[in-house]
Amino acid sequence: MNNIDQLSAQPSNGPCARVPAIRVVGILAILIVGTYVRGVALQQSLWIDELHTSWCVHDSFADVASRARWGNQSPLYFQLVWCAARALGHTELGLRAVSLVAGVFLIIFVELVVHRATSQASTSLLCAWLTAMDANLVYYSSEARPYALLVLVGLIHFASFLVLLNSEKWFARIVWVVSAVVLFYIHYTGWMLLVGETVLLAALQL
Repeated sequence: MNNIDQLSAQPSNGPCARVPAIRVVGILAILIVGTYVRGVALQQSLWIDELHTSWCVHDSFADVASRARWGNQSPLYFQLVWCAARALGHTELGLRAVSLVAGVFLIIFVELVVHRATSQASTSLLCAWLTAMDANLVYYSSEARPYALLVLVGLIHFASFLVLLNSEKWFARIVWVVSAVVLFYIHYTGWMLLVGETVLLAALQL
């Protein structure tokens, strides 16, 4: 069975199958390290692009979308930051919290997707570790910009696409459609993933 087939296959022991302790300990350790390396930079001063984010969310929620457009950005990420800044304060931490959470969840989701595709804990934990320590992903997760969230939603979208290649599961179809819309409203370049999926689908039909 190839990796794409395994993504859409049901686990042999069902959804309640026990997760080996070594895998649980491994992912927890990776999450702790990944969160730490991302958190180190959270209190650093905002740089110029992050100042645009700060300005976008400084006043009322109604101002966010129009201010995002001034920076040629989609509004959704900034609307989430507006909520985070109201909950945590208009500080470096409050402005970067959405990216931090997205970056940490990306580590988890990479592990889950790779394990579903390979059934190998060593492989999935290695991929989670590489995700946790990748310099670009660490950087995206510790700045008040939309890219960490874009990568997370992009992976969710592509994983649902791989499932749909081999099945007609209604839940995967819903995830694929919703995540496609969310991608566009996080960053306009998100539509490029749809182009890549179309090319891949065409290549598989040859």
